[in-house]
Amino acid sequence: MSSRFPAKALRPDSAAVDKLLSFLAYLVEWEVYVAENLRQAKNEGPAEKRGRFLSESTAVGLRVTIASVLSLLDYLSQQLAYKFIMTSRLSQDPAENFFGIARQSSGCNTHPTPQQFLITVSCLSFYSLAKSVSHGNAEPGILTALLGADAAGGDDHTKQFLLDQLIADGDLCSAELALNSIEKAAPDHVACVSAKSDERLIFYIAGYVARKFLAETSCDACKNVLLADKNDIKNLQAAQLTQLKDNDGLLYPSGFLFRFLKNLENLFTGCFSAQELHHESIMDVIWLIKSQPQHRVGCTDHAEMLTSKMVAFSITTRLHFFVKSLNRARMQKRETAKYLKLSRCT
Repeated sequence: MSSRFPAKALRPDSAAVDKLLSFLAYLVEWEVYVAENLRQAKNEGPAEKRGRFLSESTAVGLRVTIASVLSLLDYLSQQLAYKFIMTSRLSQDPAENFFGIARQSSGCNTHPTPQQFLITVSCLSFYSLAKSVSHGNAEPGILTALLGADAAGGDDHTKQFLLDQLIADGDLCSAELALNSIEKAAPDHVACVSAKSDERLIFYIAGYVARKFLAETSCDACKNVLLADKNDIKNLQAAQLTQLKDNDGLLYPSGFLFRFLKNLENLFTGCFSAQELHHESIMDVIWLIKSQPQHRVGCTDHAEMLTSKMVAFSITTRLHFFVKSLNRARMQKRETAKYLKLSRCT
């Protein structure tokens, strides 16, 4: 019920679904069994506490939670062709965190009145940077903002209104030009937030990419474009890591391949420095690569095929390690929060 990655996700007709259904049946059997025992023990004295069923609110909550998850799984798999759902997305923790902030905003007040709650929400809504209250029960930094950047009715709403107006008037040419100008506009402060990867690491990975595609091509011209002799390396600073790790087994990429992969890496890091990861992030990266002029790798006969394969492999591999690093950072954050909570309890 708390899966956070596809391997543990809830899938139709899986063993996890059978366990949830069997648990619902077990609740019914347990309730019937306890009710029969209570009727039998009515004349013999009060029933022991250990023989009682769950409280009514707990039992209803369990049934509603499990049944709603199963119903949602059926709807998504049958109507929307979903293959699985990650049940952690159905958690009410964000709502609990928000109510925890609201309860602690005016001191230790676990039961605020409706007026106090509305005033607190109103104050939080116009904070420049909404942060969790000090000495509250919410983890610091968990609430980054209560209102999105587009909630104030700023430029994005104006642009969207103009586009809708142009389309409604039938002026599709002007709408297309306006849409292209919006897409090409760079986000604010990109130079401040855009990350860059170390070129020594890019050079090292470029050698790995060269080794992979050397095994897949038999063209001597393409091989010459991919590799360079380690004694002829011009960018010695970028080759420092490779030289340090080299025990006569590493390959040295050519300057052309290094610059090609460095450009891809800069596009990748720039994309995810300006926007968050989501289920269509790879399409954003591909669109960004297509919008930028790219040199082709390889000879004239194999350049198009080799370049497309190299781009697909590089972006897929980079996205894999990027997601892995995000998951690792999330797990470390949870471990830190857990130990911090334990330290406060002891």
